[in-house]
Amino acid sequence: MTPMAVEMTLAIQSELDRRIAESEQHHQLRITRARYECDAGRRRFMLVDPANRLVAAGLEAEWNAHLSELAAAEDELGRFRAETQDQLTTDMRRRIMALCGDLSRLWSDPAVVDRERKEILALLIEDVTILSEHTEIAAHVRLRGGACRTLTLTRSTVAPRKRTPPHIVAQIDQLLELGDDDFVAQKLNAAGIRNWRNRSFTKGHIANVRKGRNLHSHRERRDASGYATAGELATRYNVTRTTIRHWAQSGLLERCSCGHRHRWYYRVPVGADIVKGYGGPHAKPPRIVPALTCHSSEHGSSLWKIGRVASRCFAVRNVCSTVHRCL
Repeated sequence: MTPMAVEMTLAIQSELDRRIAESEQHHQLRITRARYECDAGRRRFMLVDPANRLVAAGLEAEWNAHLSELAAAEDELGRFRAETQDQLTTDMRRRIMALCGDLSRLWSDPAVVDRERKEILALLIEDVTILSEHTEIAAHVRLRGGACRTLTLTRSTVAPRKRTPPHIVAQIDQLLELGDDDFVAQKLNAAGIRNWRNRSFTKGHIANVRKGRNLHSHRERRDASGYATAGELATRYNVTRTTIRHWAQSGLLERCSCGHRHRWYYRVPVGADIVKGYGGPHAKPPRIVPALTCHSSEHGSSLWKIGRVASRCFAVRNVCSTVHRCL
């Protein structure tokens, strides 16, 4: 923003002021003409004979029309002045020219707060175009006076990302063997361990650490160990959840609890399988049998189908026994 640019801007503003003055004079002439027509209409109406009602009504309507034109002209002048009231006075022009030479001193004045500096920039700068490179940032600044400046800045080095310490990650890995993310967060907080932000762990924090370090979740570890919920085993063996719990209490299934809710998980002993029992006169309890080794997926599918057919046969046998006792 040079003094020459400021002077040119003030000259343009002076031309705008001259045109605004001409427009205001035009509005004043229009008001003067409307006021003259209004006074003439009033005089004509006052001089008419009251007995001539038709002529009096016409003159009254003409007078009202001139009054409406006068009110419209005055309102238009008021709106025009409201739109052009922010004009520069002679004192304001002098102060602007002085400010152009003292801008650097004003910017470095300790009494000027940052908010005022931002307002100064908003008045001086039209727009800024930023081009980012790997090591530098180029800022093309266009001022309101038309001048352009280019600033080249060196990119700051990115600070290394803060991560959870390895020993805490190891504890999280060990606790995931016992419970889910919520359980791990509660255990760490109970031990007084904090994250890298010196805050308490949450379920979301544990999930982020687990995903960032490629740690298996508790469910994945449970599935890999062969454990399942009562509902999953009930679906596998076509029994109820209560039956699964009875099998675990009888020692047919291994079980473990984890989490703050102490949820139970069950699994069949390694290398074994369970054959369901059946009721009736020849009732047999469920028992553990050696697991069949399948060498192909087709063989395993066939064995699964055979097991389903056998369980259905047992069910039919139980129904027949019940019907026989009733007869």
